Amino acid sequence: MAAWKLTKALWKSDVHDWERFEVTQPLFHAGYYEDVKEYLDVCGDQGLAVCPYSPLAGGFLTGKYERAAPDDPEQVVAPDGSRASLDGRFGDYYLSARGWHVLDAVRAVAEEEEVTPAQVALRWLMEYPDATVVPIVGARTVDQLDENLGAAGVTLSDDQWDRILEARYDDEGTRFGH
Repeated sequence: MAAWKLTKALWKSDVHDWERFEVTQPLFHAGYYEDVKEYLDVCGDQGLAVCPYSPLAGGFLTGKYERAAPDDPEQVVAPDGSRASLDGRFGDYYLSARGWHVLDAVRAVAEEEEVTPAQVALRWLMEYPDATVVPIVGARTVDQLDENLGAAGVTLSDDQWDRILEARYDDEGTRFGH
């Protein structure tokens, strides 16, 4: 929901002495952050926990995808059986210039820390400074679950966290589209 709707719902619960929201579940990941900033600000201000779904952008931020064409961000090389190879809407949601720039930053930080891109992308969410964020992982295998749990042992520097956030913007400071 929009930030104003969440604020209104919290206000109504206060006015009528109803139970209020304590946890929210927005779509939120490193490549999608700016689209929900106002919503996250309300959550932080009101002490609501944020449990984002699709924190790895449908698997995109795990690093298992590669660009198929350098000039077309919607062309991807996808492993057999992955969402990108099975879901025609994958590109609509995750493949963009912004996504590839964020993935490049996530991969660079993962290499610096000697961990996986998935662990960095999850830790980036967990270290969100203005709200309590607990990602909902959608592991399909025990190996994926083990990898995701490894994010708990990763620490990002402020510089690393900022580099991932800043990867969303071009050299002029304009957010990449999509």
